[in-house]
Amino acid sequence: MLKLPPAILSSLLVALSVNAATSCPPTSSDIVSCSTDANGQDACCVPSPGGTFLFKQRFEPDKGDEGRWGIDGLDVLDCSSNSITPQKPTAPRAYSHEEIGSFCTTSPTFGAEYETWEAEWAESEVGEGLEEIWERAWRTGGRSISTLEPRCFDDYVVGEEVPLFFDSIHHLHQSLEPWRLLADSDITPSEGITYSRAEITNALTGKTGFEPYVSCVNETISTIFWPVHVKGKFQDSRFVAAKDVQVTHVESCPEEGIHYPSIPNVPRAGPSHTWDPITRPSPRSLSQEAIERSQNQGRRSDGDDEDAAPHAAHDKAVNVERLGFFKRADGKREEGKDQEDGWGQRKGTVRDEL
Repeated sequence: MLKLPPAILSSLLVALSVNAATSCPPTSSDIVSCSTDANGQDACCVPSPGGTFLFKQRFEPDKGDEGRWGIDGLDVLDCSSNSITPQKPTAPRAYSHEEIGSFCTTSPTFGAEYETWEAEWAESEVGEGLEEIWERAWRTGGRSISTLEPRCFDDYVVGEEVPLFFDSIHHLHQSLEPWRLLADSDITPSEGITYSRAEITNALTGKTGFEPYVSCVNETISTIFWPVHVKGKFQDSRFVAAKDVQVTHVESCPEEGIHYPSIPNVPRAGPSHTWDPITRPSPRSLSQEAIERSQNQGRRSDGDDEDAAPHAAHDKAVNVERLGFFKRADGKREEGKDQEDGWGQRKGTVRDEL
């Protein structure tokens, strides 16, 4: 009997049970998640109970000329407690990173923009590839969003919700650009200049209305956490600022002395030479004639070695005899040094035979 992996089996069972998506009233598209108006709404129309989203961007100072801000994931917070929505590793739709990569690369949602979206994500700090990063982002965030559940889709196809999740994160990243917002307030990567927490948060809030949390590592700016809500479905990407959200699991920056680092003294790449590519010929199979010729040459070489054997033995004997002569001569010289008369003259000498 054929046995399917639990994740695929659960997804197929869900797909078979889905006939038509839940019909959402037109007014639901303007209802903000976690608001009082969201109470009683179908979870396919407005995210619930996880309706607050903590979008994360991490600064990578060693990327580009002045560093870059990359996507670092999305946490889903419960509306009532602002705590991260827990998910079991064996929960439904626990897709592998290979499956997630396949869903995204074959989706018309991505199209020709796949490489652009790929470059937006911050590199893993533990050596993960992009698909592993996306798998973790989906596992800890995407599966907790109710509007992405299979029952919310017409004629659901396994995995179709995954590209929609990453598409919404892409739109968030495009609308919240830390590099531009900070630069507009004359806050740029530099050495020897520090900023206050108020200067950084005011620069980020001023033109967006969002109220981010800024996290530091050793007084160096590291990650920005943006609390957001969404109007209607998450996949419609109509995000609004989440006000007065208390996030307790984020390490805050000090009030003063925050570094926004650049990479100093990095040599610029000089002009490089280009070379014509070397085209290696494909291997050719040897003919039977060539094989036999090679074998015959090997046999002739063996015969030559046999003929040369007596001569080699004779040469070896001559060399041993010569080596013995030199050793005897050296020994006689040493004896002559020890046999001297009273006037410092040697009693006997060894004539140099060579």
